[in-house]
Amino acid sequence: MLAPLAGLDADGQPGVCGLIETRAGPVRVVVALHSGAVRAGVPATRGGNRADLGESRYCSEAALKRWEQVKRGDPIGLIARIGA
Repeated sequence: MLAPLAGLDADGQPGVCGLIETRAGPVRVVVALHSGAVRAGVPATRGGNRADLGESRYCSEAALKRWEQVKRGDPIGLIARIGA
């Protein structure tokens, strides 16, 4: 995954947003770590659909700030809670 960003949604659930390089061009991907759900966009060569895949949930400024606060106070415990 290229340029991954991690964040916590308003419910405190972690997610990652980024790009995956494919033969058809970069594809946006959002992964909800708690559930394992993956949402992928359309390759750039097919118009690069700009629908929100969950970036607003996990990669908004507020979500990134929540991630930083939790990581600062509990850098290892967050990983343990992902599967909880």
